[in-house]
Amino acid sequence: MNDELIKKIIKDIRNENKKIIGWGAGGYFANYDNIFHIKLDYIIDSNESKWGSEFYGFKIKGPDSLKEEDPEKIIIIIYSTFPAAIEKAIKSYGNFVFVLAPVVFSYNMFNLKRKRIKSIISNNKLKEKYSSGSGIVIQGPVYKDTTLEIIRYYAAMYPKDCLILSTWDDSNEDDIRELKKYVDYCILNKKPANGGVGNRFFQIESTLAGIKKAKEIGLKKVLKTRTDMMVYAEDILNQCSNIQKLYKDSECEEYGAENRIVIPSSYTCKYKPYFTTDFAMYGNIEDIFTYWNLDYNSGDKDFEIYEPERLFGRKYCESLGWNMKNTNEDWWEFCQKFFIVADDKWFDLTWYKHPIIPSWIEIDSSKECISHYFWQQLYFKNKQGE
Repeated sequence: MNDELIKKIIKDIRNENKKIIGWGAGGYFANYDNIFHIKLDYIIDSNESKWGSEFYGFKIKGPDSLKEEDPEKIIIIIYSTFPAAIEKAIKSYGNFVFVLAPVVFSYNMFNLKRKRIKSIISNNKLKEKYSSGSGIVIQGPVYKDTTLEIIRYYAAMYPKDCLILSTWDDSNEDDIRELKKYVDYCILNKKPANGGVGNRFFQIESTLAGIKKAKEIGLKKVLKTRTDMMVYAEDILNQCSNIQKLYKDSECEEYGAENRIVIPSSYTCKYKPYFTTDFAMYGNIEDIFTYWNLDYNSGDKDFEIYEPERLFGRKYCESLGWNMKNTNEDWWEFCQKFFIVADDKWFDLTWYKHPIIPSWIEIDSSKECISHYFWQQLYFKNKQGE
């Protein structure tokens, strides 16, 4: 199901444009209803003993009730930890539109979050001059309204920290004029003639330009993030600095790195060696510079072969002199030495383009991500072995 269809379904649910039916009268339903109550016409449950009774004020019916419904006028919300069987049952009754409760919950949370963001930035306060040695580098194209909202939030939440926007010189002039009010530096880069596979050269160019500016003005630590994604967690710069101190040791220093880089779990793949997320990363400026200081015009075939996330991770290995063995075990050892993997909720990542950041293990176990728990296991196992 694509994002646009999901957004349409969520809008129909919010505006009560269609009859809304739940499927699953159990604890899973109770959990979500307590957080976000949705007005349902009734609930379907496969347990015949529940039929005719009420659950949280809604009448419970059997699956055959769908025989009396028009698929064009119905949306079914599935409340179950095992939705596959329910999806199959729904399809047997016709071409009904259905959506999982966590999807509805995620979009509702996203909308609530945006309401709070709008409240925070409503005073229209412009960016103060930074005075700390930390900053946020926001790289990528300017997305209409989205990028401005993200940057205004940072300006409100981090008034003493430096904000650097690194984007393109062909951006809309009115958008840039407005954005400049809320950042300390706005870098307008010329796009490379060749964007590379998946526009990876664009990503390198805009990111590196922002990091170079941060280094030039003397920042000591930076959070690198994107123009379509917000790190919503409050005081994240201090939190990242604190977690670096918590896991500070000399392991990475032996390879010339100053400290571990803090990254989120999503797209830091467990079974794809050196596949490191590009959603956000926090670290000492020299380490972040080393990570992104890539020469995509060198003729190196790796820039064509690997996915961007794996390419960047491999190049960081090379920069540090790490002898890659291309095994999961070697990747995990490298990850625990040079990164700290924090769960997405710790960063509270808010992706405007995709409010639901995929949990890949539910889609394809080969794409399972490294969790903070797994990273800690690696870290403490290594400590015990010293």
